[in-house]
Amino acid sequence: MVTSHGKEKLVMDAITSGARGYVLKPITEDKTIEAIVKIVPDV
Repeated sequence: MVTSHGKEKLVMDAITSGARGYVLKPITEDKTIEAIVKIVPDV
């Protein structure tokens, strides 16, 4: 999930619906890679 909102309910709803993580905007390459590695450790 990518969002500009850090609202806990929004994030929890997304995770409950199947999201495996989230990244807050603004997105950087480093943040994107870090998020991917957290959910796919073998990358």
